[in-house]
Amino acid sequence: MITRYPRPPILAKIPTAGHAIIEASAGTGKTYTIEHLVVHLLLNTSARLENILVVTLTDKATNELKSRIR
Repeated sequence: MITRYPRPPILAKIPTAGHAIIEASAGTGKTYTIEHLVVHLLLNTSARLENILVVTLTDKATNELKSRIR
């Protein structure tokens, strides 16, 4: 499959099956990485959006993710 979005290199270290935790300091690209992980799962696996759970610590991050993924 042709990738139509730039894939962050860190995604190679995050499993696409099972659970994963992304923990890092502010401004390190967590939201960007989660956004691309979700898009990757939707485009390249049988995962559906309603079956993906993302937990963030702030409403700002949640709203950013919603708008970016949509």
